[in-house]
Amino acid sequence: MRRFLEPAMPERGTFGVTGDEGTHLVRVLRARPGDVVLVFDGRGREAVCRVTVVTRDGATLEVVED
Repeated sequence: MRRFLEPAMPERGTFGVTGDEGTHLVRVLRARPGDVVLVFDGRGREAVCRVTVVTRDGATLEVVED
């Protein structure tokens, strides 16, 4: 499972990842809809998230398990 930093990760629901982090997720890690990633917020919280939408500049993730 890939690890990914997103400081603005919500407690539940979906959230968008854009900017440098979104580009890294989509272009370097080559995330695709349905992929599962382990997201951490840099403050000790981690969550399992599923990629739901991929765009040129980022992705939408859904928190699956906190």
